[in-house]
Amino acid sequence: MKKVISMLTLSLMLAACGSAHSPTEEVAEPEVEAEQQASLASTGNSSSELAVEEAEVSKSATYTADLSQSNISFTGTKGPAFKQQGKFTDFDFSLTMEDGSPTATSVTINLLSMVTGSQGLTDHLLDPDFFEAGTWPEATFTSTSIEQVEGNTYMVDGNLTMHGQTHAESIKMTITDEYLRAVHSLDRTKYGVGAAPGGLKSIDAQVPVEIKITYQ
Repeated sequence: MKKVISMLTLSLMLAACGSAHSPTEEVAEPEVEAEQQASLASTGNSSSELAVEEAEVSKSATYTADLSQSNISFTGTKGPAFKQQGKFTDFDFSLTMEDGSPTATSVTINLLSMVTGSQGLTDHLLDPDFFEAGTWPEATFTSTSIEQVEGNTYMVDGNLTMHGQTHAESIKMTITDEYLRAVHSLDRTKYGVGAAPGGLKSIDAQVPVEIKITYQ
């Protein structure tokens, strides 16, 4: 009888020991899962956060000119009757757009690429009486600010350097993701290009300039 009681007591003790250890083994898995979740949170690589980061990245694009479809032209006038046109065929143009809006633009014109109705006139405009291209062979415009007027119309403020002088210019431009267009009246006397107007046969101070840029 004592042996039977002893066996029962031993069985109860073993069962109690087994039940005491089993909860510890079952709790271990949730602790591991909690550690994994904490590790993922610390890296910040959740799918929702990555989607937000991608949405916040701005889209930037830089455009250059297709010279075969672009030109910068001007018209010199003497009174109401006489008009002489010319254009520049070689220039470096750059336009930067952020999220579809222009943020900066610049152009450097090779004045020696001038073409007019006659070679004699071209040579005359390039000599010291006008552009003096042998000394200052380039004209450069660099924007300082671009403000939207409405739609694709923008007011572009910048500095124009020509004939050794730099002055501020404000030019209204139409700018899209395919082309840039502008018409601007330039006072040539500010830059010392040509003599000051004096008489009916003198060249007007205001020179209309037309810019037609098609991007590559």
